[in-house]
Amino acid sequence: MHVDMKGTYADVSKTMAADPRRISKVEVHVILPCMADDKTKAILENTAKTCPVIYCLHLDIDVSMTFNWS
Repeated sequence: MHVDMKGTYADVSKTMAADPRRISKVEVHVILPCMADDKTKAILENTAKTCPVIYCLHLDIDVSMTFNWS
């Protein structure tokens, strides 16, 4: 599989909760300005969604991840 991912970036935002003050939600919007077939898209999206970093976050943090293939 070869995909030129030049120009790919992620926009990440957090939502804070109060009492106690903490991060309650993380939203990740991945923008991929490249062409890929459905199988390749599924592989890359699954790779992002199963990244070990996600499993390091506290279970109470809601993680939302979206992909924009353009």
